[in-house]
Amino acid sequence: MKGLKRIRDIFWFSDSEPNELLIGFCNLIILPLAIITDFEIKNYFLLIGGLISGGYQVYAAAWCGCLNKRLIAVQ
Repeated sequence: MKGLKRIRDIFWFSDSEPNELLIGFCNLIILPLAIITDFEIKNYFLLIGGLISGGYQVYAAAWCGCLNKRLIAVQ
């Protein structure tokens, strides 16, 4: 529940964190779907890397909120 409350506060009071959450969710959902549907030879390294980076970015922005972790996630 901590993450859900923090997400609500992010969308009320924050300026850059909603963009970080959007990019994280795109990496979690859209990137794997695009890789699966568009490539004949699946690049599993890119697929797993996208899932990990998207999950970490959502974690850094939504649950942790630490500026250092958010910086690493964006880079």
